[in-house]
Amino acid sequence: ANNFSLTLMKYKNNTKIKEALLDAYSNRFKMYEWVRYYIALVLSISHSFSDEELRNVLFKLLKAEESDLVKISLYRLLFKASKNDQFNAALRKELKKEENEYLKVTITSFTQQHSIEKMSIQEFLKSIGL
Repeated sequence: ANNFSLTLMKYKNNTKIKEALLDAYSNRFKMYEWVRYYIALVLSISHSFSDEELRNVLFKLLKAEESDLVKISLYRLLFKASKNDQFNAALRKELKKEENEYLKVTITSFTQQHSIEKMSIQEFLKSIGL
């Protein structure tokens, strides 16, 4: 899966690949969290998304996801792709609901390293309940 995902990352913003990956995520690999993790990773690196896709497709996938591993890659994708402050606030609110502190700390680290959230680490941690 790793080499396959590395190959798919070379096809930037290919609509057919994006649709096939989203279909595979939703319909073919429900029992394989590591495959869903890699699909979200490929999508986050090599594809861009409209606000509508973020809200109506990916955010719904995040809310339905049970695996913390997969949630990490989905949160990264969503925070990286979003340029909307209101949507970022909705993501922080969803992250605050998460029970897994490792997931929260991992996403906090990601957002701070990539300067995604324009707030101090203390403010971000407070906003997600840590």
